[in-house]
Amino acid sequence: TPAQIEYMTAHVQDNRRTRYIIANAICLAVATVAFVLRFISRRLGCVKLGVDDWFIVVGMFLTTAYVTMLFVLLRFGMGRHIILVKDARGLTISLITAETLYAVSICFIKLSVLGLYNRLFPQQWFHRTSIAVGIFIALYTITKISGDIFQCVPIQAHWTPSIHAKCIDFSKLVIVHGVLNIVTDFVILALPMPVLWNLHLDKVKKWALTFMLLVGALVCIISVVRLPIVKEVDTPDPSWDFVWPLAISAIECCAAIIAACVPTYRP
Repeated sequence: TPAQIEYMTAHVQDNRRTRYIIANAICLAVATVAFVLRFISRRLGCVKLGVDDWFIVVGMFLTTAYVTMLFVLLRFGMGRHIILVKDARGLTISLITAETLYAVSICFIKLSVLGLYNRLFPQQWFHRTSIAVGIFIALYTITKISGDIFQCVPIQAHWTPSIHAKCIDFSKLVIVHGVLNIVTDFVILALPMPVLWNLHLDKVKKWALTFMLLVGALVCIISVVRLPIVKEVDTPDPSWDFVWPLAISAIECCAAIIAACVPTYRP
């Protein structure tokens, strides 16, 4: 609207880039350290690599790709108002790519945690439950990816307003995916607790193991905080308004990697 354009013109010097870069760089660096320590622990403990380790390798790769894409978005005007964006096509394609990378990376990180559970706990009912949860996560991730890519058909309508397109209500997809993320975070957090407390360990070791698993509670908190931030996707100024939703998603992925790696530090 004219009022929105007038506001952006009056605030043309506004810039969110510095804090955006710092936040993403720090969280990726910390996640990388946690990831490397995981494999150092495996090596020192002579522990054979399992499916959980390969899942976290994929998750780390995708998280790195996601954060890299957040930096690529700077080239297309991210962190500045939309009136300064000269390549709407590049901005849109990069945003769709970032959304897809986020969904797939968080999926593989969760699968890594479930794989670790299956390695630690031999109960058949536990294996079946964790596999069912993993399949559910994979299915809703595929749905989210499809929605990210084909939220408007043809895709060119994103950067060419004159093209007539059929679009889904993307905000609803974001909310549903966010809610499912939160639910599965809490399920994954709670799943091993009954088994853990039935192990024949002294109380100190039980509390130590519980503490390590509760590091995952941080991811649950971030997921809950993230939802109200990312649900407002209908905005006339995406290059400005999407800065913190993208950053909080990066923080969630990095925190999830840390939570997935910390339990492996014990021999």
